[in-house]
Amino acid sequence: MNPVESHLAELPLDKNLQPSIDWTIFLPSLIIVILATTLDSAAYVLASISTRNLPGDQEPSKSNRLVWAFSLAFIAVGLLMVGGLKAVQSTSIIIALPMDQDCVGPLWGRV
Repeated sequence: MNPVESHLAELPLDKNLQPSIDWTIFLPSLIIVILATTLDSAAYVLASISTRNLPGDQEPSKSNRLVWAFSLAFIAVGLLMVGGLKAVQSTSIIIALPMDQDCVGPLWGRV
């Protein structure tokens, strides 16, 4: 029994109510779809920002989005290969620190 199935077995549900889904196929598929959507959204935003004079009703070129998508994927895979999950977590915190000022700064004016 895998960890997901063991956690589901501990839930206080009637055995008839538990879905008969193969969680070893469903959850990884769901995770891949969520990660792909997130990567595509990030690549779209970065391509939109990096395209000069892009009108609001037009999309950035697909080649520009593809370059950003591969760049983000290579950075993520590279960090995982170099330092594992710890390197990804540390990089995320370091990159998020400047954004904290943008998020918290306006709140200080309201206090």
